[in-house]
Amino acid sequence: MAGAILEDTRKQRQSLDSVVRNIEKIVVVSEETAAGTKEIAHSSTTLREQMSEIAETGNKLKQVAQELKENVGLFRI
Repeated sequence: MAGAILEDTRKQRQSLDSVVRNIEKIVVVSEETAAGTKEIAHSSTTLREQMSEIAETGNKLKQVAQELKENVGLFRI
């Protein structure tokens, strides 16, 4: 009887150790996922800022082209 209890206790301990190892693995994966998500968010923000700069530069270029067109018209004979 005592031997059976000891064996069952050992099996429970092994199962508990297995659960703890699996939870530790889940925590590691969760931390890696969180870090990846932060990197993606930062990259998205940077990309959005750069796209805004490109759009602003495009608008300025359009304005300069329009001014150039108007100024060239002043010099026609």
